[in-house]
Amino acid sequence: DLPIIVIANEFLDALPFRQFIHLDNQWMERVIGIDNDRFVFGARPIDPAIAPKDTGEDGDVFEFSPARESFVFNLCERMKTNCGAALLIDYGHAKSSFGDTFQAIKEHEYSNPLEHVGDCDLTSHVHFEPLNRIAKQANCMTQPIITQGDFLKMLGIEARAAYLKEKGAKNIEKDLRRLTDQDEMGTLFKVMDIRYGY
Repeated sequence: DLPIIVIANEFLDALPFRQFIHLDNQWMERVIGIDNDRFVFGARPIDPAIAPKDTGEDGDVFEFSPARESFVFNLCERMKTNCGAALLIDYGHAKSSFGDTFQAIKEHEYSNPLEHVGDCDLTSHVHFEPLNRIAKQANCMTQPIITQGDFLKMLGIEARAAYLKEKGAKNIEKDLRRLTDQDEMGTLFKVMDIRYGY
């Protein structure tokens, strides 16, 4: 019955997601099957009622995650009971768009998602637009989605880096660029905050 504070860094991207692929002038769900004892991508028909509203072109992929949306909805409901705040940081898009972002990482290198099953981290980019919409529909306060670079600069990361350099810390400039630059994590990662009662 106490207010809650949630900080989630690279949590949403690990939740399950689904993909629709546009083939032969229609949307189908992308699935995984087996061919000659190997995992392969396939496609199956879907109910047109759940198909993306955008027409798309053949080959377009649309990703969405009911699990992520459910998490944000339940988080907001909990906040409405106890009040609180949440900070969600992950790589993804402020505005939803087409694209296949399903990827596997094995030993810090990109890998085929259908190989080395069980030995890779499987992720996809987070679409923050529907998550922000869900939070607003739940009457929680949200701010526009911002980049990690802008967020860290607002918190004073540049002043902190300058102080650490004066103290003799090494690699500060390199680490600062990695976290804030447009070509690095600074733009790829987005920040969403949700609040209720504050």
